[in-house]
Amino acid sequence: MGAKEKRRGLFEIKDFEFIWLLIKKNFLILIFVPILAYIIGYVYVYRLPEVYGAKVQLMLKSNETYDYQDPIYKGLGAYGLYTDVSNQTRILQSNDIVGEVVDKMNVNVSYSVIGRLKKKEVFGTLPFNASVEVINEGLYEVPILVKVLNENEYELTYEMNAVGKSFRYNFQEELITEDFKLKLARNYDFNESNIGGVKAPDYELLFHSKPYLISYFQNNMTITNIEFTSILEVIVHDNIGIQAKVF
Repeated sequence: MGAKEKRRGLFEIKDFEFIWLLIKKNFLILIFVPILAYIIGYVYVYRLPEVYGAKVQLMLKSNETYDYQDPIYKGLGAYGLYTDVSNQTRILQSNDIVGEVVDKMNVNVSYSVIGRLKKKEVFGTLPFNASVEVINEGLYEVPILVKVLNENEYELTYEMNAVGKSFRYNFQEELITEDFKLKLARNYDFNESNIGGVKAPDYELLFHSKPYLISYFQNNMTITNIEFTSILEVIVHDNIGIQAKVF
């Protein structure tokens, strides 16, 4: 063989030149991609619905543990306690009990404020409240868009069966259509000093049936028995903190 060939190093100058040319050609992309990823991530996290929890503890009897001398529990021991706690748990999650709570809460209408990036559901803080009687059950869970036009009027739009519907009506008066009877009542007077802030956002209404609300709260409620006690801990999760507390 001739003279020994020099071994090629791991990196040569021309390799660095190639890398530098690659960076120069894609400089804007290398800067833009991380910024774009950050913006997308920020918007995604910002638009995620907030979830709150409310907790309450219920004591089934006045004593911390059951009186095993009580004729009802005598001879049953821990099994009797377990059975009663289990029954009470089922009762608290029953359609009848949850339905009574739903009736008292008046949550058959959900309200949301629509911003540029996020739609935020609210509870009892809108400039108006809605009293509704749904005639067409197909309207349940259909978004109803409300735009405040002036001190006295609003515009309501929605879509049913791919057909857009729009109504312009007055606050404090009942709007009757083939789908519903609706009255939007102002929570306070609108005037020149505050009408700008009231008109700025759009609002969204959702009408809920009672079976839907019962199912919603049942699915978002957990009940656990604190060990060695007759105390039940009830936790409710909701997108609106105050609504979970009220429930």
